Parts: sequence; C-alpha cells; structure tokens
Amino acid sequence: MSTTEYIEKIDLFEERPRKIGRETLFISGLCLFIAVLLRAVSLGRRELCGDEFFGLEYATGPRPNLFEELFRGHTPLYYEILRGWVKLVGHGSDALLRLPSLVFAIAACIAFFFFAFRFLRGLAFVLALVGFALNPTLVHSAHEVSPYALVSLLVVLSHYYAIRALDEGQRRHWILWGLASVLGILAHPFFLFVILSQFLFALLRPRKTPRQFVILSAAGTFSIIALMVIGAVYAKKHFAGVNPDAPSLADLARGLVSVTLGEFYRYEYGDRLFLRATLYLFVFVSLLLSWVYYQLRQAEAGALPENVVWVDETQDVLGRWKRLSLASFLSYLWLGFVVPAVGIMVVGGFASGHFLSASYFVVCLPPMLVLIAAGIDAAPGRAGTIALAVLFVVFMSAYNYFELTDVGYGVKRVVERLEQSQFSKSTDAFLIVSPGGLRKPLKRYIDETPRRSEYAYTEIKPPTQPESCDAQMEAVTKDRKRIFVLYHDDFRRIGKSERSLVREWFGLRKNIWDSAKKWTLSNADKTEFRVYVRIDPTQPPPTD
Repeated sequence: MSTTEYIEKIDLFEERPRKIGRETLFISGLCLFIAVLLRAVSLGRRELCGDEFFGLEYATGPRPNLFEELFRGHTPLYYEILRGWVKLVGHGSDALLRLPSLVFAIAACIAFFFFAFRFLRGLAFVLALVGFALNPTLVHSAHEVSPYALVSLLVVLSHYYAIRALDEGQRRHWILWGLASVLGILAHPFFLFVILSQFLFALLRPRKTPRQFVILSAAGTFSIIALMVIGAVYAKKHFAGVNPDAPSLADLARGLVSVTLGEFYRYEYGDRLFLRATLYLFVFVSLLLSWVYYQLRQAEAGALPENVVWVDETQDVLGRWKRLSLASFLSYLWLGFVVPAVGIMVVGGFASGHFLSASYFVVCLPPMLVLIAAGIDAAPGRAGTIALAVLFVVFMSAYNYFELTDVGYGVKRVVERLEQSQFSKSTDAFLIVSPGGLRKPLKRYIDETPRRSEYAYTEIKPPTQPESCDAQMEAVTKDRKRIFVLYHDDFRRIGKSERSLVREWFGLRKNIWDSAKKWTLSNADKTEFRVYVRIDPTQPPPTD
C-alpha cells in the first residue's frame, strides 16, 4: 500500500459532527420533560427536615466555622449561593428556598444529555437518559435545600470534560475540567473521590496520557490520600463520637442500591425482605453484565496490533476516539464508580455509627447509571434486556411516587388539622409526645408563625414510670374537652415490650376519652396525629 492510499484510508475515519436525529431528539425531549416535571411538581410539598435546617441557618444567620463544618460534609459553595438567594427572596417559602436546587437539577439533566449523546448509542443511550431522568435520588436532590443537585451537575461536567481532555487533549477541555473540579471540591468534600478516580485512570495509562497530567495525577493522588489520613486523625482527636470502625460492606451495598433505585430503607414498612433482595439482585446483576461486557471489549482491544483501533458500529462512532477507545472509556467509568464508592465507605468507617445516606453516593451515580445501562443492553437475549429495562423503570417509578408524596414529619398538616377542627386553647389541649426530632420543624411551622399563641403546645417527654405519666397527663387534660396529640417515633401499642405510656393512659380511660380521629402523617418519619374527645365533659378525669 502506498503512502497516498494509506492517507486516503485514514481520511475515512476523520471525525464528523454527529447530527441529532428525530428519534434522538424525541427521546431526549421526552426524558427532559419527565425530568423537569418530576423535579418541579412537588417542590414545596415536603417540609424542611434534617440537614436542610443547616442550610437555612447558614443562609439567615452568621456563618459557622467552615473548617469544622468540613468534617460534617459542608463546604461553602452551595450555601453561599443560597445565602445570596435568600437575601433576594427571603426564607418564608420552602419552594423558593429549594428553587436553586431545582435549577441545578435541571441543568444536570441537560449536561448528562450531552454526555450520553457523545459517548453512548442505541439502547444504552436511551436507558442512561431514562435512568438519569427518573432517578429518585436526583429527584429528591431537587426537592432539598442541600448541595447534592449542584454536586450531580458538577460530577457530570467533570467527567465529560475529563474524558474529552484525555481523548482529544485540547486546552479548553483541560481548563473546563479544572474549573468543574475546583467548584466540585467547594460543593462537597466527597468530590475529591471523583478527582481521585480520574487521577488513577491517568496513572494506569501513562503512555497515552499527557506527561503533565500524569505528574499532576501522581501528586494529586498522594495529596488526597494524605488529606484523608490527616483528616481521620484530626477528627478522632477533636470530634466526639468519631472513632475508627470497620467499614461495612452492607452499608456500601445499601447506599449503592438506594442511590440507584430509591431510598428503600426509608419507605419500608413491615417485612419487605423479598423486595429488598430483588432490588439488590437487579443492581448487582446489571453491574455484573456490564463487567462481562467490559471484559469482552478489553479482550478484543488487547488482541489487536499496536495503534490499531477496533470499531464497534453499534456502540462507537468512526473516528470518535483518538487517545481512548470503547474499552478504555468503560475502564474510566468503572474507576469513576468504584473509587468514590469505596472512598465513601472508608470515610464512613472513621465515624462510628455514621449513616451513609443515598445522597452521599451521588458522586459515583452518573458513571454507575451508564454502566447499568450498558449492562442491561448487553443482557443475553432480547427478553432478558426487556425484562431488566422494565424492572429498572418500574423500581424507579415506584420510589418516585413515595418521594413525591412524602410530606416529611407532617407538622404543616397538623396545623391544617387544627384549623379544620377549630382548635380553641381555652377548651382544648395540644400535646406532642417525643418532640426531640421535631424541634426545628415545630419552630419553623408553628413557633415562628403568627399562630404561635393560638396553637401553643405542651411537650410530653416519654416518662419511664406510669406514675409520672399519670401526673403529667392529669395536669394537661384537666377541664379540657378535646386533646390533640402528635406522636413522634411512637408507633408502639399497648402490650408491647416497650410500653407507650401516653397511649396506655388514654387506652385505660376509654370510658372517659374516645379516640375520635387519627391520621398517620408519615410512616417514614413515624408521626401520627390523634384527637381524643371527652365522653362526659361534666366529669373530671379520674385519679388513680
């Protein structure tokens, strides 16, 4: 073959811009519409809870010690954005507080489309888009005053520009990767594991990676590991309750399954072992199929002569890869998934009793979704692919329903019930049993509202002896016609080994107090609201 003929053949593989076809445009538009709908439809339905109150306090009060907050997973980027937003719109509306998260979540969906459009084809492209649009954890991040929607956006951008920079080597891609990575570190400490995975990928391919980035990767890997060790030592010395503990594989597995399909542990009621096993089996079978597919691509790439690129017409694009290949792309995704997941597990091992929530694993979610999509696409037989794809959509849709109908503790609904029941503080009493975890919601939705004096409540801490319970209850129910009781984390009934003394008190006085109405506010947060009506208002409660 002459030099001219060789050059002509090489020209056939020159990169051409990929056009967006009608089918691709329709599927992408539909996925984006569903994603926006899921993220916007219940923006203010759920009450603020948990770590959202840290964001509210940061935005409305003095800045906390940022160094100490770093060890609690709080870095300043999102909270400074929220602080500026609150100065513009105030903090009275939950929906407005969550609007920045909604914007970041929608931007993440758009960014992921460009990622998937460039690097995926066929059913894998469709499943990856559907998975990102329907993912309950990402939907939840849009409904939360937290940095995780911003983190998901920066993770997608960091991976997109890292792959393009490693493959094409253009300066603008390196600059954009660096910008996304710096912002990611400022958004959440766990973003360091995303960068660590990129550094390790470069170190595993030193011959095909720019020398400057190999040096940066070596120095960065050493620095990140050193920071982890120093941070663990410092936290053990200065933070109470932080003690090295064996990292739990069960916690890791639960986190990976829940970040993919939904927070099943939050919405499990009763015996759900079979359902839990099905969720675990689906995720790990999909990842196993993806690993088998990756090994096949690695074997095919290894069988080719040096500098010869194998082209898969169904999964790849002629001339798309320059320094990378389909096999190395899959290798990058596996590192982008495994390294952050293991890093989070190790960090969790240094905080004894620390719960690894699904949101933490957002840093490894985009690569994981692509791998699961590739695994479903590579399932043996058309029936296997269809079955896994249907299960994927059904599981996510079910947990999206739970997410969108979740109201949190239900304090706002309690206020609505009090209004509907025409509560009067002169003849009625409002009690809260086990108020410990409810203090911040009570403060926001009752204490800091104009109805504070109208709906004044009495806190009943669970007494250890029936005698002390009797004394408290007799005092608060004296001369009252109706008693409104909000039970928190107290679903126990009479006759159980751990006694619910307030319920017992009313249960033993059924001839005096009738349980007229009850509402289960939240199974997940274990809150229930009951109304007890005095049967004979002319007689005071009996004394034992």
